[in-house]
Amino acid sequence: MQLRRPIKRRNAKRVKQRHAKAFGKKAAWIRGLACCVCQRSPVQAHHVKSRGAGGTSEHLVPLCPNCHLAVHQAGAKTFERAMDVDLTHEAQALEAWWQQQDHDSPETWDCGF
Repeated sequence: MQLRRPIKRRNAKRVKQRHAKAFGKKAAWIRGLACCVCQRSPVQAHHVKSRGAGGTSEHLVPLCPNCHLAVHQAGAKTFERAMDVDLTHEAQALEAWWQQQDHDSPETWDCGF
């Protein structure tokens, strides 16, 4: 009788590729910015569109730990109304800025915010 190999629960190569696309160099750049709501530092990279819903590094915004927690506790729409901010618009603006950057030089990671 031939024994079967156990089924892998996840494809490690695909997981690594997804993680690189979801975070990568842009997430490091995002974490170097100030919070897009309160202008405090340090920040965490927040996915405006969740990775489970197909979000990638294009959907990242910098949020301080307090704002990041508030988004998850209150919900995105409630948080955006309360703080008068459009996180999707912020993510799009940061993505446009990111596309203009030289990603290999940390000196160019400042976006002017």
